[in-house]
Amino acid sequence: MKSYHEPGRAQLRLVILVALLTATPGLADAEFLGDPSGSGPFPAIAELRPDLPGHTIYRPVSLPAQAFPLFVWGNGGCRDNGLAYGAFLRQIASHGYFVVSVGVPRAERPFDPDPPPPTPAPTAATITPDETQAEQLTEAIDWATGENSRSASEFFGRIDTTRVAVGGHSCGGLQALAVSGDARIDTTLVLASGIYVRPGEGRSGVQIDKSQLERLHGPALYLSGGPEDIAHPNAADDVARIDHVPVFFGALPVGHGGTFWRERDGGEWARVSARWLDWQLKADADASWDFAGPQCRLCTDDRWDVVQKHLPEPVGPFRQSLYVPVRDGTRLAMNVYRPARDGVPLAEPQPVVFSFTSYRARYRDDAGRLIELRQISRADEQTLFDSGYVIAVADVRGKGASFGSRRGFQDRTEALDGYDLVQWLSRQPWSDGNNHTGRPSTATRRNRRRPTPTQSRSDSSRTGTTHCADAWRLGRCADRSSAAASHTRSRGGADCQQFGTLERSRQYC
Repeated sequence: MKSYHEPGRAQLRLVILVALLTATPGLADAEFLGDPSGSGPFPAIAELRPDLPGHTIYRPVSLPAQAFPLFVWGNGGCRDNGLAYGAFLRQIASHGYFVVSVGVPRAERPFDPDPPPPTPAPTAATITPDETQAEQLTEAIDWATGENSRSASEFFGRIDTTRVAVGGHSCGGLQALAVSGDARIDTTLVLASGIYVRPGEGRSGVQIDKSQLERLHGPALYLSGGPEDIAHPNAADDVARIDHVPVFFGALPVGHGGTFWRERDGGEWARVSARWLDWQLKADADASWDFAGPQCRLCTDDRWDVVQKHLPEPVGPFRQSLYVPVRDGTRLAMNVYRPARDGVPLAEPQPVVFSFTSYRARYRDDAGRLIELRQISRADEQTLFDSGYVIAVADVRGKGASFGSRRGFQDRTEALDGYDLVQWLSRQPWSDGNNHTGRPSTATRRNRRRPTPTQSRSDSSRTGTTHCADAWRLGRCADRSSAAASHTRSRGGADCQQFGTLERSRQYC
């Protein structure tokens, strides 16, 4: 697997942490725990604070100017160990969240790719009192609200307490459900958990029954480890009963322990949880496609079994990120954006606007902002999608998320790569074979009178036709009859985000 970590990144993080401690008044007394981690744009650290006893904080090492939404977590077994889910929670925080876990920081459970044996059913002898209580989740919200409004606090204006989520694993999921009626909570995440079908049959002392589900007032995410997960029947029964708020239920056959420790950075459950939070707390339109609509990304991922209830339609174009092999086997990163109507990508073939770039097709900047389609103005982008155009952007070899090495500006190999990518685009079922390579704004001007997607087209043969408008500005055509490749000066850099709908296990970094 190709690595996009620069040499010395761990050392750089340590220098940042030392500088932060020595340069910021009041932080020298804070107790940071472990090393920063997380694949998001904000490497995150765990922290113990004397003003919040019984809890553990996870937040970016360096807090940016913007306020981050709040996510409060309950541990499996209702354990009093705020480090138990350290990798998972640092991963969430690294994507721009302020996280508070119930529990004193004790010991972090290490990465272990070998799944544990199935959890046996509890007996009277194995049931012990809960070490933490559901009220500690609302205590965390109270604390965050106070710190965000206290001018002398280092977190003043840094925690957005108007955007709050609660969640938990197993017994911690029951704690999250127990407080979900709090008006401050926008969404609830229930992982390998659910209210007992038969009250009192489990280990937890959380005293709630199915009537608690009626108190949910925001969207809910349920994840289970599949039928072998001891909590799966309870979760499925909860979802069947919820009929007044949006809910997404995903079952991945990994057992009751989920992917918290068997995959790096919390694994697939961390990725899905962060995307749910992005949709619910940050109104991320692209994240809505992970969960909503009949062709949602998790719906078409054959590892997952899903249930959708009362979810709104996904918003914006449908993005697919994948690797496309060219003639020498090198895989190049391609992002395809398809116009959609009524929450479904348009089924009929459409013309394609294609850009081949060395400036990274899709990434997050230092402030965590997603940068994509930057060759296009927002007005032109919307015009193209409204008119039914597909937009495709690929990284040249050796740049962004693409494999291989770039040998130089206007290299012949790169031109042939562009040719191969255009041919690949022309063969896709959503492409009508008419491709435009050049500045997308030119395509907008030249095709402003194009028929709408609902009108028939007479030129839909898959010939691989490519228009080479403004070829010098974005590159020269490799073959004017059928393809074009863009060649731009490299400033590049490693992308660090999830990539690859077709290669689901691969990441940018």
